[in-house]
Order: sequence, then C-alpha cells, then structure tokens
Amino acid sequence: MRCSECGAELDPNAKFCPSCGKKVVENQTMAAPTSSQQSTDSHTGGMPYNSANVGSNPNYNSGGTPYGNFSGMPGDGAIPPKKKKFPLWLKILLIVIPIFVVLVIAVIVIIFLVARAMTKEAASLTDQYWKAFVSCDGKAIIEMMPEEATAKICAENAVTETQLCDAMTTYLEDVHAKMGGRLHCEWEMESYRYTSDFNSVSSVATTYAKEYGFDFQEYMEYWIDVEISGLRAERDNKVEMLFVKSDGTWYCLNVLDDVEQMLRSDQLQNTVYQQQFQEPLESYINAVLHKDAAVMQKMAPASWFQYMQDNYGCSVPEANECMKQQLMDIYLYEMDFDEDDLSGDCSNLQITDIVPYEESEVNEINDSLGDYGLEGEEMADVTISFDMNDASCDSYIVTMTRIGDTWYVYDVMYQYSNAVYYYYDPYNYDDGYTSGNSHGYGHESNIFTDYLEGLEEYHSGNYVQS
Repeated sequence: MRCSECGAELDPNAKFCPSCGKKVVENQTMAAPTSSQQSTDSHTGGMPYNSANVGSNPNYNSGGTPYGNFSGMPGDGAIPPKKKKFPLWLKILLIVIPIFVVLVIAVIVIIFLVARAMTKEAASLTDQYWKAFVSCDGKAIIEMMPEEATAKICAENAVTETQLCDAMTTYLEDVHAKMGGRLHCEWEMESYRYTSDFNSVSSVATTYAKEYGFDFQEYMEYWIDVEISGLRAERDNKVEMLFVKSDGTWYCLNVLDDVEQMLRSDQLQNTVYQQQFQEPLESYINAVLHKDAAVMQKMAPASWFQYMQDNYGCSVPEANECMKQQLMDIYLYEMDFDEDDLSGDCSNLQITDIVPYEESEVNEINDSLGDYGLEGEEMADVTISFDMNDASCDSYIVTMTRIGDTWYVYDVMYQYSNAVYYYYDPYNYDDGYTSGNSHGYGHESNIFTDYLEGLEEYHSGNYVQS
C-alpha cells in the first residue's frame, strides 16, 4: 500500500503518510510506480522514491526516515500537530482593550475641545462686557443680565427697561467723569473654571439666582487682570468674571453687581425724574419768558383754580391777568436779560441736580396744600440751566410735586397765589405792583397771606439771580 500523493509505502493501519503527511484514504491501495510513473514532490526533492536514492535525498536521513515534524516512523500512523487555541477571555480582552483606548482618546479630545470652546466663550463675553463699560453703553450692559432679573428690578422700582438702560448709561458716565473720561481697558486671563454641577458653583451665583428668580444649567468663572485708565486716574484690579448659561444663553452676573451699585447711588430714580421733568420744565421756562399764563395754568391742578373761584371769586381769566402782570413786573425784570433776549425760546435746558424732599418736608408742604384739597406724594427741587438767544442761566431751581399720577410745577401754584395776592383787587384792579401801602402792592392783605408766609422759606432761593 502506497501513498497516493508521494508514492511512499504505507503501513496498512496508517492514517497519514509518514512522508508527506497527507491523510490516507480508507481502503486506498496503489501499485508500485513504474519508472515512467515515478513522482516527484517537495519531500523527495524531485527524485524518484526508492531505497537507492535515500542516501542522496536531502529530505531523508541515513535511516530512510523523512525529515519533518513526524513523531512516528513510516507505518506508525503519526498525527500532525494541532493549532494552538487562545482562551476566550484573551480574545475578548484583545477586542475590548483597543476599543477602550479609542474611547479614552475620544473623551480626552472632547474635553479639550469643550474646554477650548468654553474658554473662548468666556473671553468673548468678558470682552463684550468691558467694551460696553468703557463706551458707556448701558443698554448693552443690561442685555447681559438674565431676563428674569431685569423684569424683577423694573417691577420693584416701577421703571421701564429703557429707563433702566438710561440710568445705567448715566451711571457709567459718572464713573468715566471721575476718572477723567476717555477710558481705555486692557485685560488678561489668569485662570478659568467651567462646571455644569450646580453644587460646585460660586455662592455668589446661587445667591443671585435665588434672589432674582432665574435658573442656570452651566457656570463659568474667569479670573482676569484688568487695567482701566482715564485721563486723570487708572485702576489695576483682579476681577472675577462670573457667567451662567440659562435656557441656551450666557449671561454675565457682574452686571447685577453694577446694577445694585447704581441703585444705591439713586441714579435710577434721578433718571426717571429727568425723563418726567424735562418736557414740563422746558414748557414752564418758555411760558415764563413769553408771559404765557395760559400755558402756566395747565401746570397746576385744576382744583387749585376752582378753589380760588369758589371761595374768593377770582376767576381763571382774572388769575391769568394777574400772572401776566407779575411776570412783567417782577420775574422778567429780575432776570439779567435785555428785552431782545426775551423774544426767543429757551434751548439746551439741562437738569443738573435733583434733590428729593424728605417725608417730613413733604408733610409740611401738604399742611398748606390740604387747604385746597390737594396732597403731594413726592416733591423734589430740580436745578436747571438753559440758554436763550445770546443769554444764559446757569442755576435756576424749580420745585416739582407729584399729585396722584401727575407731576406738577409747584412753583406755578406758588406764583399764582403770589400774583393774585398782590394784583387781584376787584375794587381797584389797576393798582397792582406800584400802589403804595405797607406791602408796596395793591392791598395790605389777602386770602393768600397765611399761605405765602408758610412758603417763603422754601422758595427764598428759587429766582434766577443776575
């Protein structure tokens, strides 16, 4: 029996050829090859297999046994070696480790990219804040504050968002003025921290969120070294910029600190006063300059004139005539204006100071107003300056009072009382300013005497001085 592959003689019970290792087909028999059928293969080196060629065949040793990994001799039924198998846990480990490494690298890359993006976002917000600060852009500052905080501040102070922005602008202008103006800002980042863990954020952020009623999902701290310089002063401070992300938008909590400082300075109330007073004060000054009593009449409550009509018989037209005469005889001639100066309107009227009255002062004025069925809820002395043609007035104090929801020029009420007291005389209407008596006016006493005496101390400095 011989191998069908290489022709080597096989043991009857062999399962593999000891020469080439080919599996022996069961019941396989093969006749000895003839000289023309001799086979060649890699084991015989291309030489016919016979005992005479063993010594010259390098694939066989001197005993006639082929070289190779065969444990048995021809006829022993030798079995080829099996492939080594790896344990299942090792195969799993070889799969899991590369995946884990890739995931770790991916996480590191993501963290790096997120940190880089957050740092860039913080830098952008910081730059936005300081640009608004040095340019006195109150609107841009307020817009960096959470919307819930803006709404609460406006509601608590009874102001609009526009008034809040205007007040912030004025507050920043005051800061600029103290430093000499032309502010310039430079800053550098020192450290940075980002978190979405609410338990690790600054107590300042949580306090503001609770106080002003807003929620946030992300938080950033950005420590910077900032240098602000003006024409007269400069500041070099380390500042902690705090940012929170609420409903997809980043806000700057430093603005809340600015707003609270602005509220403590009364700037918001003064801004509201300025907006409420500007138009009536311009109308008042022009009415005085043009001796327009009809316009001045609208600046006092209607009940004021009704009371004079009902109790003393002085009608509104008669009161207006008294006012015209008073404006000609007293107010205009006490001003250092030529007659030609009085032909134009006032311009460039500026409110330079506002001093609200204390509650006790308001109550004292109300003791007199109560006689006319009126009660002032707020009062303030407003200092103004204005130009008229080539002349100017640098300091003129006007008192304003709020009755109900309307602000009135308190000076108008005072001046009408003064005019009627000195000029109204139904029996001698023409006497007026030049008539001789102990007062130097048309009559020695009138219904407004007691009232005027109570007001003298409040208005002793309210006239334009030459």
